[in-house]
Amino acid sequence: MSFIDGFYTFNIDLVNVENNIYDKLFLKIPKHPNESFEELISKVLAYCHSYKKELTFSDGYFSPSDPTIWQKDVIGNILSWIQVGAPSYKKIHKAIQQNSESTFKIYFYDEKEPNEFCYDFRSVKTQDFNKIKFFLIDNEFVEKLTENISTRMNWNISFIDDMLYLHWDKLEFESKIVELNIWDIYQETIANL
Repeated sequence: MSFIDGFYTFNIDLVNVENNIYDKLFLKIPKHPNESFEELISKVLAYCHSYKKELTFSDGYFSPSDPTIWQKDVIGNILSWIQVGAPSYKKIHKAIQQNSESTFKIYFYDEKEPNEFCYDFRSVKTQDFNKIKFFLIDNEFVEKLTENISTRMNWNISFIDDMLYLHWDKLEFESKIVELNIWDIYQETIANL
C-alpha cells in the first residue's frame, strides 16, 4: 500500500449472542486520505456484525474493484463479499458474476445511501439484488463515535437480538444495524420519479 492518512487500532471484545461468538479482536486499519472517519468506523462495525474468523479487510481505496471486507478460501475463492457504502452497479455485477457461490452484503452508513443506490439502479434489468443482503448502520450513531475517535480505541461490542451495544472507556452507546428490504426502497424511488 502507498500513501495513507494514518493507522487506527481497535482492540475489541466482541460478543454476538445469536451466533455464539465471544472473541477478542485486534484490528489495525490504514485510513486512506479520501476515506471519511464515518466510513472507517462503519467498516469496523460491519466487520464486527458479519464477523467470522476468516474475514479480512481488503485494500479498500487502494484496490477499488475489491469489496471492503471479504472472506477467501485457501485457494483464493471469495466466500463472503462485504461492501461498506454504496458500490457501483459494475462492481456488484462483476463480483456476482465471478463469485456466484459467495454471500453478498452491503452496509450503508448514511440514510440517504439506500435511496441514491436504488435511484442509480432504476434502469438496470438484473436479478443481482436477490443475492445481496442490505443493512443500514445508523448515521447518528456513527457520528457520535467519530466525535471521540483516536488512533487507539478499546471497544466492547455486544450484539443481542437486533441491538448493538458499544462500551468505550466510560462511554456507552446503543443502536441497531437494520436489515433493509431493498425492493421496497427501490419501488419508492421509481414511484417518486
